[in-house]
Amino acid sequence: MKRRCRRSWAMVAAMTVAAIGGGVAVPPAMGAVPGEVVAGGLRMVAAVDSGAVVPVGADTAQGVPFTHAVKVSGGYSVGLDPVVVRAGEVVVGYLVGCAVDISNGISIGISPGVSAGAGLAQGVGVGVALAMDAPPGVAITTAASIAPGIGVGAGIGGALGVNLAPGAVTAAVVGATELDSDVAFPYTFAHTDTPLRVSGCLSPASAMPFVTARVDGVDTAVATTGYGDPFWF
Repeated sequence: MKRRCRRSWAMVAAMTVAAIGGGVAVPPAMGAVPGEVVAGGLRMVAAVDSGAVVPVGADTAQGVPFTHAVKVSGGYSVGLDPVVVRAGEVVVGYLVGCAVDISNGISIGISPGVSAGAGLAQGVGVGVALAMDAPPGVAITTAASIAPGIGVGAGIGGALGVNLAPGAVTAAVVGATELDSDVAFPYTFAHTDTPLRVSGCLSPASAMPFVTARVDGVDTAVATTGYGDPFWF
């Protein structure tokens, strides 16, 4: 019997986000669509299964200009058939933009060929680097991450906070995990009422949930990204 991956979802203390180059390809985000890839006899599907957005209202930080705040919840899954895993990663989070339609040509994926330790999530042993693509004129900034912690199944504590100028996008990472040969599929994760705050944005902010996954099989590697519905706040 396969066991669920022993490495639990962990707080992401730091994560690298870079503009895409050198042949890294991720599909454009066009709203709520699962990501699917078939290669080398493996089929993987990554999906945002559910999501909710609640205005924060009175909980918004007082005296902070140009702040946009909501609470977000989501459910995510990654399926693989057949289950042949040597290694892999899963990252869950939100693409966030200021004065940018986040569903128009913005995409994200796990960057392949990254040396060990690059984009290391410090203190939890999860080494992941993300690659983003955006249309000309849209600036890509360093990823934000949740603090202070994350729990499996019971949701997370802490908040996602980003500072964005108009025309900029980033990845607000809720959590990341490594996969090994003991993982059971479908692999699922959920979080509830996570505060998401964007500061420094003179215009409305936009966001879209994502789950991106990479799996190394015996003879091939597959990677894909699923997106949820975009929203403005």
